[in-house]
Amino acid sequence: MANYVNRLTKIPAVNFTADLNEDLWKNDAGGIAKISSCFIIVLLAVSLNGIIIYTVYKNKSMRRNINFFIVNMCVSDILLAIFNNVGILEPLITRSLKWKLYGDVGVITCKLFFFAESVPFLVSPLALLFINIERYRGISSVISGITSATRTLFLILSWIIPLFVYFPFLYFSKTSPDNSCDIEVDSYSKAFVIILASTFAAIYVSISIVCALIFYKLRSLETIDGLSEAQKQARMKRVRNATKMVMCSLVTFIVLTTPFPLSCYIGISMNFEIYDPFYANILFAVRFLISVNSVAGPCIYLIFLEDFRKKIKRSLLDKRTSQAKMILGMRCAWNFEKGAPKLLKMNKREQKANRNIEYGNKEQSA
Repeated sequence: MANYVNRLTKIPAVNFTADLNEDLWKNDAGGIAKISSCFIIVLLAVSLNGIIIYTVYKNKSMRRNINFFIVNMCVSDILLAIFNNVGILEPLITRSLKWKLYGDVGVITCKLFFFAESVPFLVSPLALLFINIERYRGISSVISGITSATRTLFLILSWIIPLFVYFPFLYFSKTSPDNSCDIEVDSYSKAFVIILASTFAAIYVSISIVCALIFYKLRSLETIDGLSEAQKQARMKRVRNATKMVMCSLVTFIVLTTPFPLSCYIGISMNFEIYDPFYANILFAVRFLISVNSVAGPCIYLIFLEDFRKKIKRSLLDKRTSQAKMILGMRCAWNFEKGAPKLLKMNKREQKANRNIEYGNKEQSA
């Protein structure tokens, strides 16, 4: 999170700028590589998630419940990648861990930025849970379908719950006397971390349980009445792929996002100094993995969900066809403009030759 490298440790007031200039950024090539990689990962995250969002927006046939939840995850991934990399890039570029705003404005912006970049962390797991609930409904004739009102409620809850869960960060985050944006580590913040970890664990367990129920339900195709055998098989395939997508997304999310809070916890427990180059590089690596998760999400959707692959492929083919038609039209117009003077000149020659022939015929008749 924004300057997490300083916030999560109790460090005495020192001149961080001097220490960082001498130790962390003495290798300019390494700093440039880190900055470049952050810009590239943000560009990939915004582009890939933007393609998924645009595909659903452009095609009415794609506006189904599961795809709305996927769009919701894409939005959270974009925000997470942007906020996370701003927190990484700002100290890398300025070579200082100090918060750049002072006074009341500095305190408010510190709290808001910390809060805003934390909220998207919980949105994706909640969206995955709601997708599983929707998929379970899809293979059970007993449970009524999710209506648009229920879907809207789930989408709102996927943001309201994180806002409520991370609200204490507005209290724990503050600027220190040396004007660094920190988390005050005390008994209350430690208790909050336990509650937060329990919340994530409960969501992970719930997703796993619903996935298990879905796969168990898939063993009995008779659960769907009123459908032909081919329709049942197609429905089962879609549900199975969607469930695999959820599990793969969940595992990827856990693997790529867990190392960061774990590293922060270890750093606090072992009293690591943030301006130690080794620990700072570790924190950069684990924070960079969070942005990798934002890029991995759209790739997972394309692997498991055939509808997205078909629509994106069709869009690319249509675009290529329209470009080919435009190029062909431009070539025809250019050839016409190039050949028109010659054609006009040839017509004038033919007209002159015809007049000479007519004049010669008149002389002969005379």
